[in-house]
Amino acid sequence: MNGLRPCPPYPALIVLPASRRSQNSSCPFGWSVSVCSHWVCSSFLGLVRIGELAKATDTQVETIRYYEREALLPQPKRTESNYRVYGPEHVERLSFIRYCRGLDMALDEIRTLLRMKDSAPKVCADINALIDEHIKHVAVRIKELKVLQRQLVQLRNGCNGSGSVSECGVLSGITQASKTAGPLTKRGTRHVRGAH
Repeated sequence: MNGLRPCPPYPALIVLPASRRSQNSSCPFGWSVSVCSHWVCSSFLGLVRIGELAKATDTQVETIRYYEREALLPQPKRTESNYRVYGPEHVERLSFIRYCRGLDMALDEIRTLLRMKDSAPKVCADINALIDEHIKHVAVRIKELKVLQRQLVQLRNGCNGSGSVSECGVLSGITQASKTAGPLTKRGTRHVRGAH
């Protein structure tokens, strides 16, 4: 890897110095690239295997496979050795999905957005409606989190931290509350998964 540097759009692709470039080495963005020959042959130049895709997008391999099963990512091509190889379209789509997940959108919401993105409707009213609905979910969850914060503060104030574990006000408070309140997860929508 001496003398090589990452392709700026996709770090999994490697840019060769000018002296080592070939006419056939180019990525979709016009950068001259070379990819390790043990996993990419000339017919798949510019594509990456799942490990490199995971690294380039900071995504777990199992998550990528899950998105494939859920039909959120298009099926990858395969090499003669039957390895999955992914192109720039997979990187772009996976980055889109990850950003939506960062906004705490559910997979069904993301799937709807991707379907609209792919079909390119003339107007974006349905897209705005989806986001408006998601904003309502977030507002509800914010209220739930404020209630949760008050409960946690109340628990924390019940213990000064100087006693033994058997006398811990936090543990005794949780024990008493759990006998009557039941699991917190059943009392809210838990729509904003990013909280935990």
